[in-house]
Amino acid sequence: MENIDTKAEDISVIITTRGRINLVDKLLESLVEAGKKFPAKYETFIIDDSNPEDAEALKIVCQKYQATYVAGPAKVTQKRNLGGNLSHNPILLFLDSDCQATPDLFVEHEKCFHTKEIGAVLGLLKFVGPDTWIWKGIELTPYVMPFDFPLYMKYAPWGPTANFSVRRESFLRINGFDETFPQKPGGEDVDLGLRLTKTKQLIFCNSSAIVYHSKDTWVPIRQIVSRFFQWGAAECYLMDKHPENIVNTLPRFTLVAAISFLATIFFTALTRNYFSLLIFPVWILVQLNFQTLFQILWAKRPIQRFFHQLFALVITIINEMGLVKEIFRQKKFRFWVQQMIYTPGQMEGEWYYGGSKIWSTFLSFIVVFGLALCITN
Repeated sequence: MENIDTKAEDISVIITTRGRINLVDKLLESLVEAGKKFPAKYETFIIDDSNPEDAEALKIVCQKYQATYVAGPAKVTQKRNLGGNLSHNPILLFLDSDCQATPDLFVEHEKCFHTKEIGAVLGLLKFVGPDTWIWKGIELTPYVMPFDFPLYMKYAPWGPTANFSVRRESFLRINGFDETFPQKPGGEDVDLGLRLTKTKQLIFCNSSAIVYHSKDTWVPIRQIVSRFFQWGAAECYLMDKHPENIVNTLPRFTLVAAISFLATIFFTALTRNYFSLLIFPVWILVQLNFQTLFQILWAKRPIQRFFHQLFALVITIINEMGLVKEIFRQKKFRFWVQQMIYTPGQMEGEWYYGGSKIWSTFLSFIVVFGLALCITN
């Protein structure tokens, strides 16, 4: 790789928020500490769409730390693009408002741009806070894995924008974030990274560029349902925009469930035995428990984590329901039997867990068939 000027370049930090006054205060305070170790300059933009009372409080916080407050739109993609357009520096650093920077954050991000081929840098995100029962389930889902990309990848195909820097000229060249994505967060960072790598710009992973992310904003049940449902819906947009990343997949849980439901209705109408309606909910319970058990055994986790694994499985189904909702809304029915490939080697893991789906489906249908025989007799 060709090295370029090693003089430190200035950074523009872009943080989007809605309220979260205390979290923004802590983040800006941590950026001041990072700035003390940084040989170049940095500026910070807080792009906010809070209610008037919270907006005034955020303005006071920004004045306290010499950050620039900007009243922005509601959509996170538009907020981030606004920050990119307002910035004056060659490097843009995107952080989430519920994060805190480590003292070496600016230094670790900036030094990676001294190689010409590097267009962006993905830092490591560490979740901090109590290990609640809910969090122990969330950490078993595949959705926290991208935050650990820097631990086992040198270059990533994309990266979460909770700790992600990019050359401003590269960002503007690909027109920033796609503002057609859903208003809720999810998917636009994947799309940005994939479009960036298509221009032959590498996304370098630096596990020493660390931010801490609060678990508190992830664990409320209402936010869990909303977050993962919207991420599922975003996958439909990603498959539509990046067809080269699509492969055929094993039958999804929702597709098998839909077929099973219709079969239950048909069997009930045929036998005129309304106890047959129990077949579908029994199949759901048996399927989920079998699949959870197989995943526990194959991952060699202690059986005491059974209900954490079951909760993680329910989260993946919520995510899939978001995708299916968007599939029907957009009438892209082929996506129900296809999936998005996000990273190299993903299919190895998909087939590993796909085995648990196949065996659990097979065994659950045997149980349901036995139940059907009992009902008819």
